[in-house]
Amino acid sequence: MNFSVMARMIASALRDEEYDIVDFVWHGGEPTLLPFSFYEKAMLVQSRFRRPGQVVMNTIQTNGTRLTEPWARFLRDNQFSVGVSLDGPPEIHDRYRTYESGQPSFQDVSDTLDRLRQYDIPFSVLMVVDEGALEIGPKRIFDFFVRMKMKNFGFLAATPINSPKATPDTFASHYVDSKRMTNFLINMYDYWKEHGDPSIKIRELESVLQHIQHN
Repeated sequence: MNFSVMARMIASALRDEEYDIVDFVWHGGEPTLLPFSFYEKAMLVQSRFRRPGQVVMNTIQTNGTRLTEPWARFLRDNQFSVGVSLDGPPEIHDRYRTYESGQPSFQDVSDTLDRLRQYDIPFSVLMVVDEGALEIGPKRIFDFFVRMKMKNFGFLAATPINSPKATPDTFASHYVDSKRMTNFLINMYDYWKEHGDPSIKIRELESVLQHIQHN
Protein backbone atom coordinates (compact mmCIF):
# COMPACT_ATOMS: atom_id res chain seq x y z
CA MET A 1 0.00 0.00 0.00
CA ASN A 2 1.59 3.27 -1.07
CA PHE A 3 1.23 6.46 0.96
CA SER A 4 -1.54 8.02 -1.12
CA VAL A 5 -3.72 4.91 -0.87
CA MET A 6 -3.06 4.66 2.86
CA ALA A 7 -3.89 8.34 3.42
CA ARG A 8 -7.16 8.12 1.47
CA MET A 9 -8.18 4.99 3.36
CA ILE A 10 -7.54 6.58 6.76
CA ALA A 11 -9.25 9.85 5.83
CA SER A 12 -12.31 8.02 4.53
CA ALA A 13 -12.65 5.95 7.69
CA LEU A 14 -12.23 8.86 10.08
CA ARG A 15 -14.54 11.22 8.18
CA ASP A 16 -17.45 8.81 8.44
CA GLU A 17 -19.61 10.42 11.13
CA GLU A 18 -21.36 7.12 11.84
CA TYR A 19 -18.29 5.87 13.73
CA ASP A 20 -16.97 7.45 16.91
CA ILE A 21 -14.56 4.54 17.48
CA VAL A 22 -12.29 3.35 14.67
CA ASP A 23 -9.80 0.48 15.00
CA PHE A 24 -7.22 0.16 12.22
CA VAL A 25 -5.98 -3.43 11.93
CA TRP A 26 -2.63 -3.71 10.15
CA HIS A 27 -2.44 -7.20 8.74
CA GLY A 28 -0.51 -8.98 5.99
CA GLY A 29 1.35 -10.91 4.75
CA GLU A 30 3.72 -9.68 7.38
CA PRO A 31 3.12 -5.98 8.10
CA THR A 32 6.46 -5.48 9.85
CA LEU A 33 8.24 -5.96 6.52
CA LEU A 34 7.36 -2.30 6.06
CA PRO A 35 9.59 0.05 8.06
CA PHE A 36 7.90 1.59 11.05
CA SER A 37 8.42 4.94 9.31
CA PHE A 38 5.42 3.89 7.17
CA TYR A 39 3.34 3.62 10.32
CA GLU A 40 4.72 6.91 11.63
CA LYS A 41 3.20 8.53 8.54
CA ALA A 42 -0.05 6.68 9.21
CA MET A 43 -0.13 8.11 12.74
CA LEU A 44 0.32 11.62 11.35
CA VAL A 45 -2.54 11.13 8.89
CA GLN A 46 -4.76 9.77 11.67
CA SER A 47 -4.03 12.79 13.86
CA ARG A 48 -4.85 15.07 10.91
CA PHE A 49 -8.28 13.55 10.16
CA ARG A 50 -9.37 12.40 13.62
CA ARG A 51 -12.57 14.21 14.61
CA PRO A 52 -12.97 15.77 18.10
CA GLY A 53 -13.92 13.09 20.58
CA GLN A 54 -13.27 10.28 18.11
CA VAL A 55 -11.38 7.27 19.51
CA VAL A 56 -8.73 5.88 17.17
CA MET A 57 -7.04 2.55 17.89
CA ASN A 58 -4.40 0.54 16.05
CA THR A 59 -3.73 -3.19 16.10
CA ILE A 60 -0.96 -4.98 14.24
CA GLN A 61 -0.95 -8.74 13.52
CA THR A 62 2.57 -10.12 13.18
CA ASN A 63 4.53 -13.36 13.13
CA GLY A 64 6.64 -11.85 15.90
CA THR A 65 10.07 -12.37 14.35
CA ARG A 66 10.93 -8.75 13.51
CA LEU A 67 9.85 -6.69 16.50
CA THR A 68 13.13 -5.07 17.51
CA GLU A 69 13.61 -2.59 20.36
CA PRO A 70 12.85 0.42 18.08
CA TRP A 71 9.68 -1.32 16.94
CA ALA A 72 8.65 -1.95 20.53
CA ARG A 73 9.22 1.69 21.47
CA PHE A 74 7.15 2.83 18.49
CA LEU A 75 4.28 0.48 19.32
CA ARG A 76 4.28 1.55 22.95
CA ASP A 77 4.50 5.26 22.21
CA ASN A 78 1.62 5.04 19.72
CA GLN A 79 -0.52 2.78 21.92
CA PHE A 80 -0.72 -0.14 19.49
CA SER A 81 -2.16 -3.50 20.46
CA VAL A 82 -0.34 -6.49 19.01
CA GLY A 83 -1.52 -9.88 17.80
CA VAL A 84 1.24 -12.48 17.57
CA SER A 85 1.05 -15.72 15.62
CA LEU A 86 2.31 -18.54 17.85
CA ASP A 87 1.24 -22.04 16.90
CA GLY A 88 1.60 -23.62 20.33
CA PRO A 89 4.59 -25.53 21.69
CA PRO A 90 7.81 -25.49 19.65
CA GLU A 91 7.30 -29.01 18.29
CA ILE A 92 4.11 -27.75 16.63
CA HIS A 93 5.03 -24.14 15.90
CA ASP A 94 8.34 -25.00 14.24
CA ARG A 95 6.81 -27.47 11.80
CA TYR A 96 5.66 -24.61 9.59
CA ARG A 97 6.93 -21.37 11.13
CA THR A 98 10.48 -21.50 9.86
CA TYR A 99 12.76 -19.03 8.14
CA GLU A 100 13.76 -19.42 4.51
CA SER A 101 16.97 -21.03 5.76
CA GLY A 102 14.93 -23.71 7.52
CA GLN A 103 15.78 -22.40 10.98
CA PRO A 104 12.93 -22.55 13.51
CA SER A 105 11.34 -19.34 14.75
CA PHE A 106 9.81 -20.33 18.10
CA GLN A 107 12.58 -18.87 20.26
CA ASP A 108 12.54 -15.55 18.39
CA VAL A 109 8.77 -15.29 18.85
CA SER A 110 9.12 -16.14 22.53
CA ASP A 111 11.74 -13.39 22.90
CA THR A 112 9.34 -10.96 21.20
CA LEU A 113 6.62 -11.77 23.72
CA ASP A 114 9.06 -11.00 26.53
CA ARG A 115 9.88 -7.69 24.82
CA LEU A 116 6.21 -6.78 24.55
CA ARG A 117 5.81 -7.45 28.27
CA GLN A 118 8.93 -5.40 29.01
CA TYR A 119 7.46 -2.41 27.17
CA ASP A 120 3.98 -2.99 28.64
CA ILE A 121 2.41 -3.41 25.19
CA PRO A 122 -0.97 -5.21 25.24
CA PHE A 123 -0.89 -8.33 23.09
CA SER A 124 -2.76 -11.49 22.28
CA VAL A 125 -1.66 -14.74 20.67
CA LEU A 126 -3.32 -16.49 17.74
CA MET A 127 -2.70 -20.19 17.17
CA VAL A 128 -3.49 -22.10 14.00
CA VAL A 129 -4.98 -25.47 14.93
CA ASP A 130 -3.86 -28.21 12.55
CA GLU A 131 -3.41 -31.98 12.69
CA GLY A 132 -0.37 -31.62 14.92
CA ALA A 133 -2.34 -29.56 17.41
CA LEU A 134 -5.18 -32.09 17.42
CA GLU A 135 -2.67 -34.89 18.02
CA ILE A 136 -1.25 -33.39 21.21
CA GLY A 137 -4.69 -32.23 22.31
CA PRO A 138 -6.21 -29.15 23.93
CA LYS A 139 -4.93 -29.89 27.47
CA ARG A 140 -1.30 -29.90 26.37
CA ILE A 141 -1.86 -26.67 24.46
CA PHE A 142 -3.74 -24.96 27.29
CA ASP A 143 -1.06 -25.97 29.81
CA PHE A 144 1.60 -24.63 27.45
CA PHE A 145 -0.09 -21.22 27.24
CA VAL A 146 -0.44 -21.13 31.03
CA ARG A 147 3.30 -21.86 31.44
CA MET A 148 4.04 -19.12 28.91
CA LYS A 149 1.93 -16.75 31.07
CA MET A 150 -0.45 -16.00 28.20
CA LYS A 151 -3.61 -14.21 29.26
CA ASN A 152 -5.26 -13.61 25.91
CA PHE A 153 -5.22 -16.11 23.05
CA GLY A 154 -7.35 -17.50 20.26
CA PHE A 155 -7.56 -20.43 17.89
CA LEU A 156 -7.94 -20.51 14.12
CA ALA A 157 -8.61 -23.75 12.26
CA ALA A 158 -6.09 -24.59 9.55
CA THR A 159 -7.67 -24.08 6.14
CA PRO A 160 -6.81 -25.90 2.91
CA ILE A 161 -4.96 -24.33 0.03
CA ASN A 162 -7.40 -22.62 -2.31
CA SER A 163 -8.17 -25.14 -5.08
CA PRO A 164 -11.10 -23.77 -7.10
CA LYS A 165 -10.94 -26.60 -9.65
CA ALA A 166 -11.01 -29.40 -7.08
CA THR A 167 -13.95 -31.77 -7.19
CA PRO A 168 -16.19 -32.33 -4.13
CA ASP A 169 -14.68 -34.52 -1.39
CA THR A 170 -11.14 -33.96 -2.65
CA PHE A 171 -8.71 -34.66 0.19
CA ALA A 172 -7.16 -31.50 1.60
CA SER A 173 -4.02 -31.71 3.69
CA HIS A 174 -3.36 -29.33 6.60
CA TYR A 175 -7.08 -28.82 7.14
CA VAL A 176 -9.28 -29.07 10.22
CA ASP A 177 -13.00 -29.42 9.53
CA SER A 178 -15.64 -27.65 11.61
CA LYS A 179 -16.68 -30.75 13.59
CA ARG A 180 -13.17 -31.50 14.83
CA MET A 181 -12.51 -27.82 15.52
CA THR A 182 -15.71 -27.61 17.56
CA ASN A 183 -14.71 -30.68 19.60
CA PHE A 184 -11.29 -29.13 20.18
CA LEU A 185 -12.89 -25.94 21.52
CA ILE A 186 -15.37 -27.86 23.70
CA ASN A 187 -12.51 -29.69 25.39
CA MET A 188 -10.52 -26.47 25.63
CA TYR A 189 -13.49 -24.86 27.41
CA ASP A 190 -13.50 -27.67 30.00
CA TYR A 191 -9.79 -27.20 30.80
CA TRP A 192 -10.20 -23.41 30.84
CA LYS A 193 -13.07 -23.55 33.35
CA GLU A 194 -11.33 -26.19 35.46
CA HIS A 195 -8.23 -24.00 35.67
CA GLY A 196 -10.41 -21.25 37.12
CA ASP A 197 -8.35 -18.17 36.27
CA PRO A 198 -10.81 -15.45 35.13
CA SER A 199 -7.95 -13.31 33.82
CA ILE A 200 -7.31 -15.81 31.01
CA LYS A 201 -9.33 -14.88 27.93
CA ILE A 202 -9.83 -17.28 25.02
CA ARG A 203 -11.23 -15.37 22.06
CA GLU A 204 -13.63 -17.93 20.61
CA LEU A 205 -14.96 -19.06 24.00
CA GLU A 206 -15.46 -15.50 25.20
CA SER A 207 -17.38 -14.76 22.01
CA VAL A 208 -19.74 -17.70 22.55
CA LEU A 209 -20.31 -16.79 26.20
CA GLN A 210 -21.09 -13.18 25.33
CA HIS A 211 -23.54 -14.32 22.67
CA ILE A 212 -25.31 -16.58 25.18
CA GLN A 213 -25.47 -13.84 27.81
CA HIS A 214 -27.06 -11.37 25.37
CA ASN A 215 -29.72 -13.79 24.11
